[in-house]
Amino acid sequence: MQNSIISYEQSKVVDLEERLANSDNEKIRLYEALIKEKDEVIKSLHFSVDLITETKDFSIKQMNSQINDLQNALAFKNTFNLHCAQGVGTNIDLKDNIIGKTNVNQLQDMQKETELLETTNKEDKVLISELKSKIIENDTEKANLKVKIAELEFKIKENDTKMKELEAKFEKNDECLKAKITELEIKVKTNSAELTKKDNQLSKITSSAHLNLTLPLNFTKNSKIKVAHPIGIDPFMGVFENIPSAGSNWMVIQRRIDGNLLFNRFDQSEYDNGFGDLKKEFWVGFEVLHQLTNMGRFELYIQVVDFDDVTAYARYDHFVVGSKAEGYIIRSLGAYSGNAGDALKSLKNKKVGYWRCQNHTSFQWWYSDQMKCNLNGSYDSLEPRTVAKPGKFWWGNWKMAKSEKYLKSCKMLIRQV
Repeated sequence: MQNSIISYEQSKVVDLEERLANSDNEKIRLYEALIKEKDEVIKSLHFSVDLITETKDFSIKQMNSQINDLQNALAFKNTFNLHCAQGVGTNIDLKDNIIGKTNVNQLQDMQKETELLETTNKEDKVLISELKSKIIENDTEKANLKVKIAELEFKIKENDTKMKELEAKFEKNDECLKAKITELEIKVKTNSAELTKKDNQLSKITSSAHLNLTLPLNFTKNSKIKVAHPIGIDPFMGVFENIPSAGSNWMVIQRRIDGNLLFNRFDQSEYDNGFGDLKKEFWVGFEVLHQLTNMGRFELYIQVVDFDDVTAYARYDHFVVGSKAEGYIIRSLGAYSGNAGDALKSLKNKKVGYWRCQNHTSFQWWYSDQMKCNLNGSYDSLEPRTVAKPGKFWWGNWKMAKSEKYLKSCKMLIRQV
């Protein structure tokens, strides 16, 4: 999964780099084409200005040459008139008139052409000025384009730098991810090996912890009472029942029916080893619970009944009791299900406690300042339960029917999963 994420991110980076490079190259190509076009226009304008200037200069030189010729002709006429003053006849006067008129007409034509050329020259100067203005504008625009190109090149370099930084960060993150993935793979392998080892151990324990049950022939007519032969534990008598809603082979570890059996015991060994009558009320003992629940996985089923005969239950899928040295602590309860409320949760990781009864110490149940149940407490069918008393026979905040009294009966059962 990490490799696919890295590949996807790398493809995105490559795609962005290609799109950025194509966009920058296209902008530079367009700007270069525009500058080339402007350069050609400027060259054309310069050529036109030079051509017009050369043409006008040539025309002006030609006109000046003609004017000089006319001026020379007039000077010759004046000189000729001085030499021929009054000594020349009518023919000379006639020639003078013809020559004079001709020269005057030519001079007038030349003056008109000169004026026309001057007018044209002024118009050309205006045109040249306009062309020069356009050239200046084009030069300015060209300079602006160069500035923009420089800015674009700077941005491209800046983007290249950022891309390199991103690539460096990506490579660094890639290395970190690879290192984390490697670390996780090592942990997974280690955990897998440990789980395999524990599974093997659990399989061995489960296979060896199976309760072999036999009927105690000639001992009892109650078919629910059987002899359990767990490996590593001395055989013991137990009550095994079926629960319609929860299945078969449940072993009863505690049963209270009417309060005839006193559960306040002043000798702790009785609670350790068990007491009572398997056909009536009894407690199997903390030591049996510890040995059984540590040989395999056991679930716990608790059934409680109030004085209105309303029944409820609480079920826990992994019940484990610690050793005597640990105070028979409830190590585990697992997941809760049922409709009686999760009252036993208040005693998880708690040890067996005791209560002061007059001048004696009574051992009953696990203890906590925040405890919410005591199924081994003192039986009392009359005292209203307006306030929970830890030493009484009660279960959590369960308000059954209209009654707020203590429990009428209960039953605790365990079964190997």
